[in-house]
Amino acid sequence: MILLAAFLLLGLITEVLSVQLLFQNSLEMSLIIHGTASISISLAVLLFLGRYYRHEIWIAFIFTLLLCFFIPVSGLIIILFVVSSVFSTHTKYHKHVEILDDSINLTEVRPVRRRFGAGGAVMHLLNKARPTSDRAKALFRMGEGNLAHVNRFMFKLFADKSDEIRLLAFNILEQQESSITEDINKLLEILKTPDIKAETRAKIEKNLAMLYWEFIYKRLLLRELQPAILQKAEQYALSALKVMDNDATLWGLLGKIYERLKKYDLAAEAFAKTAEFNIPPSQVLPYLAEIEFHVRHYGAVQKYLNESETLSDVALIAPVKRFWSKQWKN
Repeated sequence: MILLAAFLLLGLITEVLSVQLLFQNSLEMSLIIHGTASISISLAVLLFLGRYYRHEIWIAFIFTLLLCFFIPVSGLIIILFVVSSVFSTHTKYHKHVEILDDSINLTEVRPVRRRFGAGGAVMHLLNKARPTSDRAKALFRMGEGNLAHVNRFMFKLFADKSDEIRLLAFNILEQQESSITEDINKLLEILKTPDIKAETRAKIEKNLAMLYWEFIYKRLLLRELQPAILQKAEQYALSALKVMDNDATLWGLLGKIYERLKKYDLAAEAFAKTAEFNIPPSQVLPYLAEIEFHVRHYGAVQKYLNESETLSDVALIAPVKRFWSKQWKN
């Protein structure tokens, strides 16, 4: 910040000096000092935008340099207006992304509230004394929402006394697993294509990593089988990152994989990397807090959960945030 202010102040002072020399008919010296002013102001813009954006910053530097140099004084005013507009737009966009992200989370959670609340679908399903037809209806109703929340009950139903419920649970899991496996096999066949471009290969590997992660996210595997699938997801994610190192989704996915593999240092590094791409805090901070909880840095858990007020509006995170806030106060 100090360096940014120094470049900006130097640019303004030298620009004023160049105008004075111009009026004194010292054209050559005025041009040299004006060029210095243009470079200083462009560096200030580069440092300022570099705090919020990662890509195309050098294009902004060249644009600023040319504008300041070829349009003396007025160019500086234009640049200040453009930079302030870009910053304002970035701030508003980031704010709206946070709100949108919260809305998506809440939309996803509403059916969960319905199932687990007044509807009592879980109680109907797990109550073995109820008629099989009622339990099957409860299972289908639960399936209307996020399957990741439903699948955790499926393995419990494999030991159910009702043949219909056992078969239904098995079919639900098998259909999901078969769909993902089919997509994986299609992508693996494409990877065998000779002379495939590096960028295309990286995109396919990213999709493969996401598909393998889907097995874990949707709880389609027994715990004993998860490490092998996570290692495959890690392998493809790391390979894709060799080409797509600026992909925020890929870094976030790698962080989740490392967290499940209990590689907490690597997970924290991957999630921290997403900060370079303006990822909403509500998509990163809960994972960082979870990592700190695993390594028993409980003060850091509270710190991460309090860094963003938007977490109070995310239904699955808000109770955790409130709990840790109370613990910290006590």
